[in-house]
Amino acid sequence: MSDANLKDQLDRIERMLTVLMTGKAKSAWVRSSSIAAMTGWDKEKMRRMRENGVVKVRRVGKRYEYDASSVPSMFIKTTSI
Repeated sequence: MSDANLKDQLDRIERMLTVLMTGKAKSAWVRSSSIAAMTGWDKEKMRRMRENGVVKVRRVGKRYEYDASSVPSMFIKTTSI
């Protein structure tokens, strides 16, 4: 197992433990490709969800980063994060 994969797994475990201990999810800012993989949304659907305030988003340069913990569970198809 590579160091990057191990670090990703440890980060996921830390987020899960934070949720269990505090009751609130820690922000996990990810790129749009991760959200698309989790939800199956295309670019247009992501734009609509962003504009309607369904997910938390921040602008970094010319791209958007999404808070993975803000995606409602009813939209999650797979847990890629």
